[in-house]
Amino acid sequence: MPNSRRRPTGTVAPCPGTASSGHLAAAEIRLAPWLIIAGLLALACSPYPRPPATERAAVVDTLHGLAITDDYRWLEDQDSPETRAWIDAQNAYAELIVGDTPLRDEVEARLRELMDVPGPLFPRRAGDFEYFTMRKPGEEVAAIRRRPAPEEPQRDPIDPGGDFELVLDPLDLDPTGTTGVSIRDFSPDGNLMIYAVRDGGQDEVEIRVRDLEAGEDLPDRLPNFLYGGISFNRDGTGFYYVSRSRETGGRVRLHMLGTDVADDAELFGEGHGPEKFVGFTVGGEGRYMVFTVQHGWARTDVYLQDMTADVRLARRPRGQSVPISSGEDASIVVGSLQPRPIVVGAPARFRARFVEDELWLLTNLDAPKNRVVALDPANPDPDPANWRVVLPETDDLLTGYQIIGGQIYANYLHNVSRRIVRYEMDGTPAGEIPVPEHHVAELRSWGEGTALLTLTSLVTPAHILRIDLETMETEPWRPSSVPFDGTDYEVSQHWYTSADGTRGPLYVAHRKGLELTGDTPTLLYGYGGFNVNLMPRFDNRSLVQRQMSLNAGPVSSGK
Repeated sequence: MPNSRRRPTGTVAPCPGTASSGHLAAAEIRLAPWLIIAGLLALACSPYPRPPATERAAVVDTLHGLAITDDYRWLEDQDSPETRAWIDAQNAYAELIVGDTPLRDEVEARLRELMDVPGPLFPRRAGDFEYFTMRKPGEEVAAIRRRPAPEEPQRDPIDPGGDFELVLDPLDLDPTGTTGVSIRDFSPDGNLMIYAVRDGGQDEVEIRVRDLEAGEDLPDRLPNFLYGGISFNRDGTGFYYVSRSRETGGRVRLHMLGTDVADDAELFGEGHGPEKFVGFTVGGEGRYMVFTVQHGWARTDVYLQDMTADVRLARRPRGQSVPISSGEDASIVVGSLQPRPIVVGAPARFRARFVEDELWLLTNLDAPKNRVVALDPANPDPDPANWRVVLPETDDLLTGYQIIGGQIYANYLHNVSRRIVRYEMDGTPAGEIPVPEHHVAELRSWGEGTALLTLTSLVTPAHILRIDLETMETEPWRPSSVPFDGTDYEVSQHWYTSADGTRGPLYVAHRKGLELTGDTPTLLYGYGGFNVNLMPRFDNRSLVQRQMSLNAGPVSSGK
């Protein structure tokens, strides 16, 4: 919004049929600024003029024989004069409604109090140091920091107020504070770090490589573009990455340090257009690469390449020897890569990872709620009937899994709440991690025999427990630092039937004792698409306040 503020000149009249005078005390509001206008308009009969009109310019796309009209496609060009004028008009109208009021100042102060808190830090070891990205209270953007790696792993939380070495400050790149940096990968010896630089909220990023000993960037740099996975090769002499062109599609490439990016070898992706998503996974200590081709959100093709074999890589100009590492059999002949197809054309999704000496696939093939299967990458059998079933399908949706201490911890979705079930490596059930009702839970390894359990709900800020994996006993590890007490609020789950007959869940959170009459002002939020479910997570920006309820639920299907 513009810096100049205009105070509203009118008064707000009370709405018929309500006891409210149309005025809300500042202390009652606990909403993010982008929700203020919606809340005020919903709660009051406003004397203000109607919002600025938005021009409609119909664009019709025909998808699978169905004509879909988009009246606002022109707004996708955010730099056009028309879009900028529309944004200016909307901001001016917002200023007219909100203005320079005590309410706005109170919301701004409360929002800063809620959001200016450090999040949990889980360091990543590389060489002799532990690295993490951290935004200290009062800082506008997060910086990359490090500390010497202790001889014995430290199992206590990192103190955000501690004195850590600054590795990379994004304010040195852009003093305006709109540029962010994020860690992508470390070389095997821990001396090099690949990191991304993002300007504002754009999808494109720039990829850089930093010499951590010298504290300087190498000349190797990928230009601002769309990138997928990035991973160093097995000896740190280069890295694999996915570049995603909106015109030609995704490509898996190999960049060798010290060479021109224009000469990067193209490993996979030729022939796959922009409507497909290409990815890769490296396993077997760098011996294998799995390439995936995602067709929309319903189908994935899987290919396997043995990188120690006599493979041929597509690269321009062709016919040259390309080093892929500094070890033996490190040179391969340029030509065309021919990975072995594992699954091609099956109407199912696949997520691949390597576990010990096997390739594991999480898939909904012959299992609508997903299962995990395993096969031998050295001799992969393309027949699904011969794959080893690690985790069979259950009544709940399997969303992922971790391997901790030689056991599998599977994440299930049960009525839009999380379940974490433990299995032996052969798939034998071995118990369940206790998770409170209506919560989201995440588990991560944290020392021998222990793990960290992060819990959150609509009215519970994220807090972390340390759990003894033998006894399942928990103790506080890092309480929430968000200044909010959810004990005065309650959460309930309800079910509704959509127009097509699908039964969907809905969460309602509100202050205890609030009577839900059907006329209660409510913030309603939903999301659906891309196989993503809206989970009951705490959001600092949209806290419930005592006159309102908050409803949230998925628009798409999902248990």
